[in-house]
Amino acid sequence: MTAVTDRGAYTLEFPSDERLSVRADCNRCNGGYSLIDGTLEIGLLACTLAACPPGSLDGPYLSALGSATTLEQEGQTLRIVYREGALRFAPM
Repeated sequence: MTAVTDRGAYTLEFPSDERLSVRADCNRCNGGYSLIDGTLEIGLLACTLAACPPGSLDGPYLSALGSATTLEQEGQTLRIVYREGALRFAPM
């Protein structure tokens, strides 16, 4: 498990029913998604292409989102399950 020290550097927002916004360290992305009965499918993301500093988790984070399979809500925490694990998001 990797804990992110700067929670604001890796965010996920769902501003509308079919769109999402992502911050992946120094890059920002937008794209579409579908959520049907807990099954999450994230489409291709359009992202800026800034070179993040060494140690950035932008690549693994975006890869995890790209392979997301389910979205679960645990209290105020969102849990996105992907092939190799899960991402947890708490409100900011």
